[in-house]
Amino acid sequence: MNLKTLFAVAIGCSLSVIHVPAQTAGLDVVQFSQLIRDYNLGTFGDANLTMIQNDTEGPLAVGGNLNIGGVPLVNLQHFSASSDPTLYVKGTLSVASGSTANLNDGYASLPGMANAGNWDGIQKRYTTPAGGILSTANAAGGNVNSTLDPRTNPAPVSWNFATMKSSAVSISNNLAGLPANGAIAVNGQNLTFNAGTNTGVVIFNLNANLLNGNLYNNQTFSNISMNIPVNTEFVVNVLNAGGKTLFGTGNGVNFNLPGGAAGVSQLLWNIVNAGPSDITTTLGNGGQFYGSVLAPMVTLANAATSPLNGQILADSVTYTNAELHYTKFVAIPEPADWTVVMGVALLGMLAVRRHKRAV
Repeated sequence: MNLKTLFAVAIGCSLSVIHVPAQTAGLDVVQFSQLIRDYNLGTFGDANLTMIQNDTEGPLAVGGNLNIGGVPLVNLQHFSASSDPTLYVKGTLSVASGSTANLNDGYASLPGMANAGNWDGIQKRYTTPAGGILSTANAAGGNVNSTLDPRTNPAPVSWNFATMKSSAVSISNNLAGLPANGAIAVNGQNLTFNAGTNTGVVIFNLNANLLNGNLYNNQTFSNISMNIPVNTEFVVNVLNAGGKTLFGTGNGVNFNLPGGAAGVSQLLWNIVNAGPSDITTTLGNGGQFYGSVLAPMVTLANAATSPLNGQILADSVTYTNAELHYTKFVAIPEPADWTVVMGVALLGMLAVRRHKRAV
């Protein structure tokens, strides 16, 4: 029995007798990583990809409807060895007439299109009701479902959008409730995120009410500077983000993340919304936006031609005129978090043994 199963057994069988300590940042980031899996973009509602340039670098999972349009060709990539579909759309898929979505790897799963559109098993092309095409002719990559009718292909294993959204909201609220131990300041045109001597998961609170274009707390910045140490993650809780753009006024800002992709993989933006309905938040505005995004109660957009670099889990997304770049978020649990997990797992083993003896 693996650790994940033991954890589930402990929670499922013995919840009434096991006291689980309050969830810490390390467990939250691990759970976010487990929720998003290897998907570049996951939404609980609709996703609209309009005038997207060339590629999405990672898989897509859409809980509502997916609308693709505006360009002759979109390449959908799959960079991992995951058995999950590269393209999963629970609702309807609409590809604009004259456009083709080309599945380069993996396979597609379109359960919401069971009685719609047309599948050509010879050319491996699915024509959507809108007239656009999803082509899987180049998708053969060792998966048995690669070139089969996407309308009958399996969904991701153990994937439930409603349960996932509830978990994502809980994770977001937990992170927002943790005390900030990192400092944000403007120093010489740099909006700096400083961890100080903290390691593990460092929490920052960014008040979007203090942002006005390229001003933060009335101080001008043109660069975002984050020096993320090895084995450390930055979680930025973005507060009061409704109707805001992060960052810039059209010229954009430069991200300074030493370590390149390694730095991006250790950065999580948690866009906080404790209200009952979605807020709207825009990312980029001229420059590239780096880091993964957790936004379960947010209608998320990219500004101008700003590419997003990371993994995105949002309620809904409108994405225009830019590629979607994939950098997997790397969860680094703190030692104290593993103590909690192992303790609960041990209690789970004891619960199983007690249950077997009782039977």
